[in-house]
Amino acid sequence: LINKESLATGARGIFAAGDVTYGPKSIIHAAAHGRKAARSIHAFLCKRALRDVREMPEDATAMASVLPPEGTVNLDLRPTPRELMPLSTGKPARERSVEFATGFTEEQARREANRCLRCDVAYLCPTVKVITPEMVVAAKKRS
Repeated sequence: LINKESLATGARGIFAAGDVTYGPKSIIHAAAHGRKAARSIHAFLCKRALRDVREMPEDATAMASVLPPEGTVNLDLRPTPRELMPLSTGKPARERSVEFATGFTEEQARREANRCLRCDVAYLCPTVKVITPEMVVAAKKRS
């Protein structure tokens, strides 16, 4: 059993995240789960309550900017359909713990890579403000 809030397992000091907890999903899900697990592990190691641990370090504003030299990045956050990962079929239940995703073709991989939300720029760089499609719609409704 895994605690959905802390990702702690029933064994003290053991945490689980990513595909092992929810099955195959995108790298975005894996990265988000990794961040959540890192926060929980940090709280555990520092003997602090999870609610007392911030996700970003106190020196987050001192992080090096990941903006390109020209200083601007266009982020297209419109939803784009995911490529479906081909899966192998016919494996008996006892063998399902082994890799069952067969991988993307090069064309599928390129389309999936083009869906990248540039989390490094949008979420990790403290100098970037992301404007989502929802924010634009809300602003149009107000005017």
